[in-house]
Amino acid sequence: MNWSVHTAEKLLKATEIENGNIVPAPATASQRRCGMSKELAIIHYKATMAVFKKWVVEGIICEDELLKMVTIIAKKYGLSSFSIYR
Repeated sequence: MNWSVHTAEKLLKATEIENGNIVPAPATASQRRCGMSKELAIIHYKATMAVFKKWVVEGIICEDELLKMVTIIAKKYGLSSFSIYR
């Protein structure tokens, strides 16, 4: 095929993909902000922490990593640092 630069430019322009944020809220919003009930959030938090605690016992992660995860997971499920469930 022998295309001109103008023809090739027009063809490539048709396949151009626009990159941009079209989501009205952050895609990583916490579960609580996505409509999860407090009770369900606590259940998910407890289940997640049980897995991480098992990993500490098995030597997969260390205590320091667990402490970091506690804060991250609590934030994800909308639990404050003063929550009795932590």
